[in-house]
Amino acid sequence: MMIRRILSISFLIAWQFAFGQGADPKVDSLLNVLNNAKDIEKVDILIELSDIKIYEDEGLAYAMQACDLANRLKDSKAQADALNALGKVYYAQYQEEKALDCFIKSLSLSEKVQDLNLMGKNLSSIGQAYYAIDSLDKFKLYTNKALELARETKDRLLEICSEYIPLTLIGTRQVTFIKYLGEDLGYDWK
Repeated sequence: MMIRRILSISFLIAWQFAFGQGADPKVDSLLNVLNNAKDIEKVDILIELSDIKIYEDEGLAYAMQACDLANRLKDSKAQADALNALGKVYYAQYQEEKALDCFIKSLSLSEKVQDLNLMGKNLSSIGQAYYAIDSLDKFKLYTNKALELARETKDRLLEICSEYIPLTLIGTRQVTFIKYLGEDLGYDWK
């Protein structure tokens, strides 16, 4: 359990560094822009702020504000993005059940607006959340769905995350589980 949490945190930190998250001057700049932003632009800025402050209460507050605004605007795409952001914050703060709920709602909305990129992210995130709550069959199911979508859309980043991140999340689990997952992903172990 502890190893899984350490690996999950490591993944989230790596994700933040990979996508340039984290500097306080950026927060100040975004807050200044937020004051003059219009509707959907505000949702996007709040989501970015929630990513930067993902481990803090502020991150949760920004994600919730993004959800509230997206709901008021009745914009399905913005609602899907905001729910995904809220799910990421909950996941980073070890509230996996709440994260899972947000990712599932975001997946439904992203399917409605046919946002394949967000659908893939949600499928992968749902898989990771199921892994965190020890539901390995559902972890495998959603990870495989994310991988299938990544291959269909030729989204190499999602494909890599769906293929390799689950193997790092396994940690101390039995090698037989890796084989079990790998066979479903089409690996030949010979």
